[in-house]
Amino acid sequence: MKEREFELSRRTILASIGGVGVASVAGGLGTSAFFSDREEFRNNRLVAGELDLKVDWEEHYSDWSPDEVEGLEFEPVMDLADIPTSDPGGLLLDPTDPDNWMAFPPGGDELLYVYLLDVPRFMDNTAVDAYPDSDGDGVQDTIETRQQVRTDNPGLPETLIEQLYRAQFADVPDDLQGRPPLVDLDDVKPGDFGEVTFSFHLFDNPGYIWLTGGLVEAAENGHTEPEANDADEAGPPDEVSVNVESARVELLDEIRVAVWHDDGNNVLTDPEVVVHRKPLDGADAEENISLSPAQALVFQGTLREVLTELSNGLGFALDSDPRTAERDCYPNSTTRFLGFSWWLPVDHANEVQTDSVTFDLGFYTEQCRHNDGSGQAREGGSVMPSSVTVTAAEETADVSTNYRVEVTVGDDIAGATLNELVVDYPSDFDAANVDPGSGDIVVSGVEDGVGIIGANVTDATTSDSNTTVTFAYGSPLAGLSTGDTILLEYRDVRNASSPGTYTVDVTVNGTDVGSDTLEIT
Repeated sequence: MKEREFELSRRTILASIGGVGVASVAGGLGTSAFFSDREEFRNNRLVAGELDLKVDWEEHYSDWSPDEVEGLEFEPVMDLADIPTSDPGGLLLDPTDPDNWMAFPPGGDELLYVYLLDVPRFMDNTAVDAYPDSDGDGVQDTIETRQQVRTDNPGLPETLIEQLYRAQFADVPDDLQGRPPLVDLDDVKPGDFGEVTFSFHLFDNPGYIWLTGGLVEAAENGHTEPEANDADEAGPPDEVSVNVESARVELLDEIRVAVWHDDGNNVLTDPEVVVHRKPLDGADAEENISLSPAQALVFQGTLREVLTELSNGLGFALDSDPRTAERDCYPNSTTRFLGFSWWLPVDHANEVQTDSVTFDLGFYTEQCRHNDGSGQAREGGSVMPSSVTVTAAEETADVSTNYRVEVTVGDDIAGATLNELVVDYPSDFDAANVDPGSGDIVVSGVEDGVGIIGANVTDATTSDSNTTVTFAYGSPLAGLSTGDTILLEYRDVRNASSPGTYTVDVTVNGTDVGSDTLEIT
């Protein structure tokens, strides 16, 4: 997916808040190998890639207009002292009790209070954009579970069930063609606030997830007379900066934001009940955990502060379970929500007039396996390499067994056509009768996240005293993609004649794609 900018200005908020791209990221260290993915809203576009991280969203905006209170039992108030003093009866919650009123914006200053039973209608009234949104009312369509998709489509193969399930989420760039920026507002006044709740869906592998982003541009856009005469005005009228720490554009310090783990209702509640992991005992089974507001809150502060944090490294490392000291991976096929709210406090002065800020906000993921969560694929700026796993079905010396080779496709061989795979054991492997033929292939193909595509091995030959095995594909697969897994298992091979630790090198189409340590006991 590509990224969207979020530009906030005194007269225009042209925003593109971070989204998530299903793409392998051009970053990684050669010492580690794992899937990674980035999805971002940036410059009003979305970019797609590989480790499958998809998003959908719902956005709200309040400028205190009359239509926001339509259908509400009570009008929102600015002060709890203004809530009803008598209970009219017939309501489930006493409106005279301050605990039955919710503060807005979520996670921010208490600018407005809404009666709890009115909150769902208030959210509908302030909804301005969503995906998916088939009727265009700004309220997100109901997302079906896989089981609901099965019920609606009896007898459909599981591969198609999975495709229909994933099709509910943003498919970019096609789904964003012709759409305006995610946040596109005019004439923002003090006291206005907005919120976007992103739901992200991680497929195919468990993963670490980061909230990412950074400043694109901050500008003064000239000075109005009140702005020029304000004692707090610091920036020259023609200032344009891409460095958040040195920019003197005052709007960076006046706009405030909050980010939190949400349960999908678009407000920060006590508690936030979120999905932590997906057990293996059912396709749609899940376990929920309860987070206090303090545990759910990821960040609260000025726009400058959050962009500084996002710019100075990997961004915010999100934790699947914020209750514990260690950082937890997000499980495969888990849906989680992240809320992002912004507001312009009522007590700001004229120094922000005409100011504008454009920034990116997005998500980035790396698979958990063989990874410590340090964000290695984003450091150093090099391409993500392929990774290799070699295993033996039995680890007893001098016993006939099967070998399995898995190559996780990285940027180094992405786009190539699979023609040849070579497994090279060291000379001291001392392999006896390492002479598999094409008929000894157990599994051969490429797994692309949806299923396994078969690739026919027509020839298997040995060389270098039977320590190197070359597999030739008679039905080559074109267009390997980053994140695909090349699978090959072959049998009727004897282990090393003595126990030991052996290094196995693998090449694909003549490209060295990595090594793995094989333990023979």
